[in-house]
Amino acid sequence: MAIIALMECNEVVQHGNSYNEGQYAEEVKLKCVYTEDRNHPNFEWSEATPSGELSLYVSNPEAFGKVKPGVLYHVTITKAPKQGFSAH
Repeated sequence: MAIIALMECNEVVQHGNSYNEGQYAEEVKLKCVYTEDRNHPNFEWSEATPSGELSLYVSNPEAFGKVKPGVLYHVTITKAPKQGFSAH
């Protein structure tokens, strides 16, 4: 079963460095939001007020600006194979 969380981006922090000009990363922060629609996927994983947050450090320039503050997103969590991956 997939978990589909309704989340809102509440902050995007752009990071630069002193070695060269320009942006090298975005830190994207999302929080779960509440909906009264009992048919929404949020109710499949949270029977009460959903709680949670997600923080991503985006370092691919092609992905900069894809997530914007104040916009709602569905975040889908499904099981993935562990083979060939490691957590950082």
